Amino acid sequence: MGFSNLLYSVARRGKALLPQKIKNKITQKIIETRSASFSEVGDIERFNPSLEDLQANEEVTSKQEKYFGEKITSATWFVPYIPFPYYGGIFTIYRFCNYLISKGIKVRLSVRDCPQAEQSDYAERICKTFPNLDQAEIFFQKTIDDVSKIPDSDISFATDWPSAYSSLSFNRVKIKYYFIQDYEPLCYQAGAISGLAELTYHLGFIPIINTQGLYEYYSRRHNPDRGVYFNPSVDRNIFHYEANRVANESLPTRIFYYCRPNSGRNGFSLGISTLKRIKEKWEDRVDIVLAGSVYNDPLLDQYPNHFSKLGLLPYENTGSLYRRCHIGLVTMYTPHTSYLPLELMACGVCVVTNKSDAKDWLIQDNYNGLYSKPIISELESKIDRLIENPNLRKEISNNGVKFLSNFSWDDALEKVYMFLTTA
Repeated sequence: MGFSNLLYSVARRGKALLPQKIKNKITQKIIETRSASFSEVGDIERFNPSLEDLQANEEVTSKQEKYFGEKITSATWFVPYIPFPYYGGIFTIYRFCNYLISKGIKVRLSVRDCPQAEQSDYAERICKTFPNLDQAEIFFQKTIDDVSKIPDSDISFATDWPSAYSSLSFNRVKIKYYFIQDYEPLCYQAGAISGLAELTYHLGFIPIINTQGLYEYYSRRHNPDRGVYFNPSVDRNIFHYEANRVANESLPTRIFYYCRPNSGRNGFSLGISTLKRIKEKWEDRVDIVLAGSVYNDPLLDQYPNHFSKLGLLPYENTGSLYRRCHIGLVTMYTPHTSYLPLELMACGVCVVTNKSDAKDWLIQDNYNGLYSKPIISELESKIDRLIENPNLRKEISNNGVKFLSNFSWDDALEKVYMFLTTA
């Protein structure tokens, strides 16, 4: 069984099929693969479009307006290879592809960096998530600009900054869109790579942006002539409230932390330092659960008895975990809100997160969540307040469930579809 098949089997069944040491290697591989578009770019020559390509791209994007509102029959999506289809960003991309197919549009996926051994079962894995994708035509790119075999398309979508360079090279298209799910230059130190990422926002692609907050952040910097945002929802089969979930007044108070030591934007040092203090103060009256990564960080090793480390969980198991928790801590320091606050809210968990204007579309401080400055003492005080006051927890979590009921994937999908098909 190839790595991706084994990974898929473990994830789908939600069972411990392997010794923990081997499971950790697999989950670490997932993290590395998910980060490929962020880290495997040391060779800057991969992203070196010709002057002719730059000019051809400008010719296409300068004429896009005349095609607005025309009937769409085909769409090409440039996507990174990620072996596991359930993670937020790629999951959302597949969801939109699936929806366009349901509307009668021919969808083509052009996948970069997919190992030869994994190409044969790529379609099978994504179709188990979204059955319409069995109608998609799939191409595997050998290089960033390997787009010559892709047929002409009415529209195309870049889905992260490396794929924008593939889209730049693909000029047999009428309109180029950019499906943006974070402000990616912020994922790097200032330098050549962040500059390459920043440049993709100046290539003339029309932005389709995940969340109102990120759209406003992007618009303040780039002032697009045309664009749209959608606010995401959650999978209600997995993330939902149950009246008989863990009682808010029960002890110990269980705190979930979306803990990712290897991802700078997730603020690991702030979160773990705060929770260490919480555990030492409240002792057995709190149970702190970590999930979201492989935990081999030396800082965590210093506290073997502070936290329950669950690692990277199967997607379908996360909802049941959240429903057993009272408080959810999620820190995110880019304008990407993260799906975790939505999923936690839907399950009736009281969310604590860092203050950010990009989250204001979702978080109303002291109503459906708590904001904190990126300071240990303040974050600690916010969590203390919820531990001490079960009634406040219940009020905020109930408001979160109610607030999130206003969001649906059907609304988000239809909003973007109408944008694509309306002049």
